[in-house]
Amino acid sequence: MQIRQMRYFVAVIESGGFRAAAERLFVSQSAVSQQIQALERELGVTLVDRDHGRFEMTRAGEHFYVRARAILGEIETLASETRRIGNVAGAPSALRVWVLNTYAGLDLTDAVIAFSRAYPGVAVDTRFATHEQTRHALIDGTADMALMEQRRAFSDNYENRVLADAPTMIELPESSPLASGASVTTDALAHRPCVLVAPRDQQTTEADYVRLVYGFAGPYRFVADLIQARMQVVTADGFLLLDQVGAMQPVPPGLARLPLKRRGRRLTRRFCAFWLKDNPNPNMARFADLVERMLARPAADAA
Repeated sequence: MQIRQMRYFVAVIESGGFRAAAERLFVSQSAVSQQIQALERELGVTLVDRDHGRFEMTRAGEHFYVRARAILGEIETLASETRRIGNVAGAPSALRVWVLNTYAGLDLTDAVIAFSRAYPGVAVDTRFATHEQTRHALIDGTADMALMEQRRAFSDNYENRVLADAPTMIELPESSPLASGASVTTDALAHRPCVLVAPRDQQTTEADYVRLVYGFAGPYRFVADLIQARMQVVTADGFLLLDQVGAMQPVPPGLARLPLKRRGRRLTRRFCAFWLKDNPNPNMARFADLVERMLARPAADAA
């Protein structure tokens, strides 16, 4: 399997077709088609079902797309870090960005890639954590920037950049009776298992917040990361809270994703970038600008 094949496949999915992917990659349409066919032969599975110029991802294709996109992002980060280490012309610098651990979007990777290309001397170090862990990392200087939802009143000591008013979404088993509707209400979820991504020392804090804001009585299930959370949703017939921040990852097989409503109104949360006002490093504002532009893109333009 070649990195080029992964890039071509991701481009086909995100461009909406082979011709558009070829234009994006500046190659011929036949070259794209040949690479995808070679990839499918090597893997021994069908990734896309083609029908008269249209296509649809198979489940294997959906899995490959999500993982390939993440790997390509890591490759770009590795390249950027390597360039930074090898840059003897000046002292290396870094931007430490802590991100909410339930972020399930695609735009952050694009922002990191674009930033690394624009500022190759600056390494972007991203870490995922709970809201409180991220907030404390910002306070004690472990993080330069925090990307997370707003839970408190804005502080005058920080730049408080609102990036998106993100609709609150629920992921639940596609076999659940609740998955057949157009949305899910907070009342319908009140006594279902709620899956939260939180370490042991943050479990009470996260459960108390969700209970206070949404009225979910539990029970609560705690896991270490988003992948485990989705597995727990299926096995425990539970649900997972997510914010629709920009373009989101495809819905994993076996799950359904629906908006959350209360009294007939869709719920939203503000997704923000925070950093100290007296920090002289200009990279925070630059990176926030990039993330904001990525989030504002039409879905068809997300890359």
